[in-house]
Amino acid sequence: SETVPAAAGQWLQTATPPLEGRRDAVPAWVDGRYLIVGGLTDAPCDPGATCADGTALADGALYDPADNTWTTISDAPTGLAQTGGASNPYPQAAVVGDTVYIQALGDTLLAYHPDSDTWTTLPTAPGYRTSTLAGSFDNRLILFPWGQCTGPDEPCRSAAASDYITLDPATGSLTDQSFDLAIPNSVNGATVVGGRLVISWLVDENTLGTALVDLATHKVTALPDISTGQRPAPVAVGGYAAWPRDPDTAWFLDPATRAWSSVAMPATPGPLTGDTGVWPIVIGETIALDGHPYNPATQILWDDLAALPISDRAPTLVGGADTALACFGYDPGRAAYNHTCRLLVFNPPPGVPSIAPEPDVNSTHVATEPAPIETFDAPSVAPSPGGQSTP
Repeated sequence: SETVPAAAGQWLQTATPPLEGRRDAVPAWVDGRYLIVGGLTDAPCDPGATCADGTALADGALYDPADNTWTTISDAPTGLAQTGGASNPYPQAAVVGDTVYIQALGDTLLAYHPDSDTWTTLPTAPGYRTSTLAGSFDNRLILFPWGQCTGPDEPCRSAAASDYITLDPATGSLTDQSFDLAIPNSVNGATVVGGRLVISWLVDENTLGTALVDLATHKVTALPDISTGQRPAPVAVGGYAAWPRDPDTAWFLDPATRAWSSVAMPATPGPLTGDTGVWPIVIGETIALDGHPYNPATQILWDDLAALPISDRAPTLVGGADTALACFGYDPGRAAYNHTCRLLVFNPPPGVPSIAPEPDVNSTHVATEPAPIETFDAPSVAPSPGGQSTP
């Protein structure tokens, strides 16, 4: 389709994707392109219902927003699907350099190499049920185990180990790295920010515990608990770790200064979300707060973006350097998934501070109460080329 100069927050129709419509595909942003692989073609489960998933797909494609082209990729060695649900939509992919690492269903860890269009099946950590792909440090993948099992038919223990695992992509070897911290609850999460592993765990239903592990020295720093009723899975955005899934307040930690800040969540949902729970996507230096991009460094919120032009029923959403991609979405009227994708483009891109007054740098960090939000209202735009998709 034809591309046109874009106003802030305009959705452009992409070329037709070479994939059938689906839900719970595994998305990633790698080397200037969007990867979509795997997923499920059965209807999404209604909120609150218990459903059995169908067979996971193994096909995928890369989308290049620079020239609006799709390229099919070789099938994955096994079917892949993104964990879904409002309480547990944890990401299954992490990017180190130009390689995408994907936690497959079960305990299989895969690596996809876009340059050669090849897959590698990697060793998994002995005894570990599954791991969070926390990020990278020193060109190594950092995995944080959810729990440890004593055998293939034994239940996993109730508390996670005080360690993390590094994967050397050059050799495929795994190294267990211990640290001096007893994590009291297996309901936990971790991400890598600025050479530090940010760990969070559930203290009780209204409190999260947090700590930092220096990945160079393994030194542990315990931090004050957060009073929030959200899941303990931090998200890396810019130089911050974010906890953006509380209905009332999003929390941010600057690991370099150990300073906390918070901001009230938007009053209404934005376009970068779905009805069944979508992991808060990151676009450049912004993170989606209930579907609205927010920059924790500049405290700018994009609160007037155009509505999602595809169905919000189980869409595939992923953020890039300065754009976001939305694909498929389920149409209950047709009992089928849409076969279309839209690209959200910004002008200027998210994170550019010149679009709003510079914040007072002396007041943007340590905060115990929700901070005010500066907002940027996007101008009205013409419909994107190709019109709107069927809802």
